[in-house]
Order: sequence, then C-alpha cells, then structure tokens
Amino acid sequence: MAANPGKKLSEKDMLKEISPIGRFAQGDYVCECANCDRQFIGDKRATQCLACAMKSIAETSASE
Repeated sequence: MAANPGKKLSEKDMLKEISPIGRFAQGDYVCECANCDRQFIGDKRATQCLACAMKSIAETSASE
C-alpha cells in the first residue's frame, strides 16, 4: 500500500504500513506476548505485542 498524504489511514492500515516492528507484525491472529504474557492481535508469527516491541526498540536505542 503506497502512502497517500491526502487520505487518513485507519489504525490497522497504519500498522500495515510500519510493520514489522521488533517481533510484532500486524495481522488477524490472537497471539500471546513472550514478554508480558498478554494476548494481542497480530501476525501468526509475531511473538511480541506492539507495546513490548516498542519498549524493546527504545531500550536498544538508548543503550547504543
């Protein structure tokens, strides 16, 4: 999907544009996060929820 500056994207479409992030990718499967054990909706191969993926990236960036 190409970015269209005149069109407002839904949250789901926005996640498709930026996925994957860490070990999170947008999808339609119920998954369990390996970090926090909460369920989330994501790709069938995703092992992190979006919040934990963002936290991991922030921690990695801060340590560099």
